[in-house]
Amino acid sequence: MGLVPGLVKGLVVTGSTVVRTVFPKRGVRTLVPAPTKGAATVQYPHVKEAPPTRARGVIALHEGNCTACMLCARECPDWCIYIEG
Repeated sequence: MGLVPGLVKGLVVTGSTVVRTVFPKRGVRTLVPAPTKGAATVQYPHVKEAPPTRARGVIALHEGNCTACMLCARECPDWCIYIEG
């Protein structure tokens, strides 16, 4: 086999490997994204999103309402609540 045919064969093998790696399942059609249903925008004043279960927010329990149950200190993820007494 000559130099040029061997070079062409190597380039074809390398090119096909690159195409299979970059576009694994559907080939070149993966370049075109699937249509979406639109933006997921929430109309804030009228519709409010629920915060995550472990959201970090303002402490809602005031000192005067505390019953010293220590629940807030146990649930605080950063250990920033400390109850004395």
